[in-house]
Amino acid sequence: MVQTDKYFYQVTPLGRLTHMMWGKLWNWVQGTTQNQSPDTGQAFSFGNGNDQQQQHVVNATITAQTGAQVIAPTITHCNIQSLSFTEESKGPDPIAIEKVLKDHKIHMKKRYGSVFEGLVHRKEHKKPLNRIFTQLYITKGESEEVNSDHEIWQIETANRKQQRQHTAVSINNIFKDEHIRTVMTKGVAGVGKTVSVQKFILDWAEGRANDDVTFVLCLCFRELNLLKDDKKSLQELVLNFYQELKPLRDTNTFEECKVVFILDGLDESRLQFDFQKNKSVFDIQEKTSLDALITNLLKGHLLPSALVWITSRPAAADLIPSNHIDQFTEVRGFNDAQKMEYFKKRLVNSPKADKIIKHVKTTKSLYIMCHLPVFCCITATVMQSMLDQGDTEEIPKTLTEMYVHFLFTQLKMTNHKFVGNKVSDRKAFLTEHKDGILKLAELAFRKLEEKEGSILFYEDDLKECGINLEDASVLCGLCTEIFKVEPVMFQKRFYSFVHLSIQEFLAALHVFASFRNKDMEALKPFLEKKPKKVFLYLLLKSAITKAIQSNNGHLDLFVRFLVGISLDSNHTFLEGLLPDPVDEDKKDNQKSMELVISHIKSLVQEKLSPERFINLMNCLTEMKDDSVHKELERYLQYEKSPGTELTSAHCSALANMILLSEEPLEVFDLERYNLGDEGRERLLPAVRWCTKARLTECKLSANCGEIVASALKSEHSPLRVLDLKRSYLTETGLKMVCSGLITHHCKLQSLSLAGCRRNLDSTCEVLGRALLSVCSSHLTELDLSCNTLSSPDMRALTSGLKNPACNVEKLRLRSCSLSDSACEMLASVLRSEPCSLIELDLRDNVLNDTSIKLLSEAIKSPHCNLEKLRLSASKLTKASWRFLTSVFHGELDLTESRLLMTELEQLWAALRSPDCRVNTLRLKRCYLTGDHSLAKFGQILASVLSSDGSHLKELDLSDNDLQDSGVELLSSGLQSSQCTLEILRLSFCGVTEKGCEFLASALSANPSYLRELDLSYNHPGEVGVKLLSERKDDCKLEILNVENNAECWRKSGLRKYTRELTWNTNTMNKQLLLSDGNRKVTCKFQEQDYPPHLERFDTVEQVLASEGFSERCYWEAEWDGFRVYLGMAYKDVERKGGGGRLGHNDKSWSLRCYYDETVKGFPVNSYAACHDNYITLIESPGCDSRRIGVYLDHAAGTMTFYSISSDSFTHLHTFYHRFTEPLYPGIRFVSDFHTEDSVFLCKIE
Repeated sequence: MVQTDKYFYQVTPLGRLTHMMWGKLWNWVQGTTQNQSPDTGQAFSFGNGNDQQQQHVVNATITAQTGAQVIAPTITHCNIQSLSFTEESKGPDPIAIEKVLKDHKIHMKKRYGSVFEGLVHRKEHKKPLNRIFTQLYITKGESEEVNSDHEIWQIETANRKQQRQHTAVSINNIFKDEHIRTVMTKGVAGVGKTVSVQKFILDWAEGRANDDVTFVLCLCFRELNLLKDDKKSLQELVLNFYQELKPLRDTNTFEECKVVFILDGLDESRLQFDFQKNKSVFDIQEKTSLDALITNLLKGHLLPSALVWITSRPAAADLIPSNHIDQFTEVRGFNDAQKMEYFKKRLVNSPKADKIIKHVKTTKSLYIMCHLPVFCCITATVMQSMLDQGDTEEIPKTLTEMYVHFLFTQLKMTNHKFVGNKVSDRKAFLTEHKDGILKLAELAFRKLEEKEGSILFYEDDLKECGINLEDASVLCGLCTEIFKVEPVMFQKRFYSFVHLSIQEFLAALHVFASFRNKDMEALKPFLEKKPKKVFLYLLLKSAITKAIQSNNGHLDLFVRFLVGISLDSNHTFLEGLLPDPVDEDKKDNQKSMELVISHIKSLVQEKLSPERFINLMNCLTEMKDDSVHKELERYLQYEKSPGTELTSAHCSALANMILLSEEPLEVFDLERYNLGDEGRERLLPAVRWCTKARLTECKLSANCGEIVASALKSEHSPLRVLDLKRSYLTETGLKMVCSGLITHHCKLQSLSLAGCRRNLDSTCEVLGRALLSVCSSHLTELDLSCNTLSSPDMRALTSGLKNPACNVEKLRLRSCSLSDSACEMLASVLRSEPCSLIELDLRDNVLNDTSIKLLSEAIKSPHCNLEKLRLSASKLTKASWRFLTSVFHGELDLTESRLLMTELEQLWAALRSPDCRVNTLRLKRCYLTGDHSLAKFGQILASVLSSDGSHLKELDLSDNDLQDSGVELLSSGLQSSQCTLEILRLSFCGVTEKGCEFLASALSANPSYLRELDLSYNHPGEVGVKLLSERKDDCKLEILNVENNAECWRKSGLRKYTRELTWNTNTMNKQLLLSDGNRKVTCKFQEQDYPPHLERFDTVEQVLASEGFSERCYWEAEWDGFRVYLGMAYKDVERKGGGGRLGHNDKSWSLRCYYDETVKGFPVNSYAACHDNYITLIESPGCDSRRIGVYLDHAAGTMTFYSISSDSFTHLHTFYHRFTEPLYPGIRFVSDFHTEDSVFLCKIE
């Protein structure tokens, strides 16, 4: 078909022009070939112009009429025979199109302008759509989670989704973006997809929206199913459904006008949607299969200018590949405000609306289900009827009760319409309609069994169940009949229940009624054999098993209804439908229900998917048994019990409670609970509904990584802080988590991967890509400490940090083995514009002068906004300190730097410089002591505080053994009029009453600046406290902290935290022997005669102390022999087998002390740190002492080991861990070396 303006010509080629040539000709005719124009009479040539034999020239003579333009192709030198041009017809004139369009809009308004209010499809229940329409909540975007769950599970999680950030969209604006041609709108059954379609059509037809659209054509898949075996053209298909458009049959109007096709109910389709095999069709008049028509329309082969809108339930949405969909939207149903609006519109000016709303809000399962408009309708129908009769005592509280009442209410309404009588006797009324109801129930069950749930059925299906059309019409409130009058080919009836949940309820009623009637044939799907008698327990057990085995949970709600209907309290409402049980059956049924409850509780101990488990919990709710929830609540009232492991059932129940709670959990902490591997995986899905997730110190599988990633990808996740410190995720799991940052739904603000892996490998590459993405702009805090970062890792990371969209403000790279090149890359980040970093932690990296100079130069950049820098101060020269302090204006944190006096002198020299700009200095736990160097240290520090122009406003010297002598020297600087220090922290510094006198004197001499003084964990005594308190009125001092004022804090150094230990003989392995007043433990060759005990280590030569510590503590021990382990462990460390070895599991930490002959060619004391089977070798301290000090700071999460010689402490290793339980000192031996090694517990004076 060739078209020139209003004229059409049929071209019949019989020669040798190829298909490609004809295509080229057609392109020229339309004026689209390069360097050609469709001027009248211009020649067109095939070929390259050089080969005259291959040229084919088109010639034609055409006379234009009525002012039309002519495109006149000519053909020469072609072997073409019998080519004829036939004028077919003229297109319709604009007046004709306008009349057709007017008729079409009238038809659409008539068809879609009103809807049935409620679930009864009768004329008197039809109301104008605009009057009763309640705005639905529709959002842009497709969920990035796999969505194969049963819809009720989606419904129950949907009520909280409304509270999250999202992009809402009006149905009238789904095609507003120019690039959008195809839209897929998803939503569960009954959520309002079809009503949204009707509203879209009505607004267009009435001229309120989309006035640029010429035609809107709605094709329902349930009707298209009737044509699935026919062959039609697209034009025929449209005209069959819209006969008012027949005047356009012989025109190209659909190709010229803007058309919207609406394909409603994809989930009801019986087409194959074979996008790969269906042939391509470009002509709307070419006949082909319906499947091919739809796929070509979606591909854009047919009517490429047409817009296409598809609606579907989520499970069927993937029938159409996502590459053929330009935009996804989702109908979410009603949010909380819209639920209320619906009830008030349904019950206009009625106080009943408020009563219904109040009741629904108090019953959470019902309130959640009211997310669906159809369930709001069911609830309104039932509650209105009950309130009309003043029946408020039996208001439904479970899902089953609501549907039982709905069945009766719907039947009453139908009876009143057709018979006109009021129902006074419920039992008699149900008995009268028993046959019809049970036949519909049988039909519901048959279709549920068919292909995992069929929702459409036809007259043949009715006849198979013994239902005639009259029965169906009487029960039309339950079974919707759709009857198409035009065209003739559609005079065929087909049916569906008004909602999937009603079909599942009736199916459950059929099964239970068959049980009561002892119908073995009907129960065959649930019976392996044909027993003489079926007990209710066996029936319910079999149904539960089938539901658990379902991949998509299509039987979940059916089983929930079945156990609910089986409850005696619901039988009262079903009298008349069910035969009365004999007394013996009543007893059996009661016993069966008890057994079913026990069976469900046993099932929840097994490894089920979270969705199947949650449905079992819902079954218990329907049976009004809440024992599992109560047991869980009792458990959560107590702190973590080391001896009690949370069962898998409790884990799933807890996850369920969290996921279905109204508000997200503030902190989800896996370490709060005693968990096994399976319990951990069952509880982990709760990460999707919390604000802060702590998943630290636990072994997370790759599957766990996928769960965490799904939380980050979820549009509605409230997760803002994710702590994965030492979670030991696999590389695959870590990459999954980092990839979750790339999604535009991720709103994570803080991420810690500290100590996850010694080598992050390709994880940094994924993390770098995430930081390069605008989607990660919410991330402000990143912790990668205790991971070895290679140059490629740093390159990928810093590339992301330099992205202008990156907003990371706090970056922690402690103990990451950073090289000079890594520091150079970090410097480039600090110089970048804009630079968002305000805090940088580089502690425990061996930084030299080169590294510091690179960083200092970057800090000078006008783009650098760094406010806090944390370093380990060792091995830096005076030049480095001076350069750094002169350019850095913020907080310099040197905590735990273990400074030598020479290093201190270099630092103080830089701080005294007039160029120094540091305003806050932290030297916590730097082991500044009151030895012979203290005088020099005090003098230097005093000179810093009293230097002219000092910018220092805050000084933190906590956890240093200053004693009163150090405070005296410090006070000499404080009293200088040049000192402008505002905050001084001296916690754990051994200050007594004498030191308070020095401080009081300084305050008197210089009262104008110091606002805060921290003397907690010292021993100022009453006199010292009084002395300082009296000064507060005469100076600027506002805060004086003297908490934990005790004499024990007078001891110097770590020994102030000394705790007395006794070995717990009940834990002692039989090869260990106590001696020397129970202070010495020796590993003997012979087993000792100890009585059996549950706490005894049966295999490992190990013993724990009786005392557990959850605060600071210190103890010393001296070892002798070839190899021993000193450390601490949780009380529940394994006692049986080798799994409880100190340092070789996630419940203990140890220092391995041994002789090593390979270091210097002769035996030396060597050490290694051990935790969770990971061993860190420690450089030998080079001393002969075998005395080891162990210091625990439980709150700070540190466990430190020292080699002690005389009074000097040599640091060996520090573990960093968030301890959650008391820790018990322990020692372990290795008997394989055949040496009687020993450990002596030192007494500290």
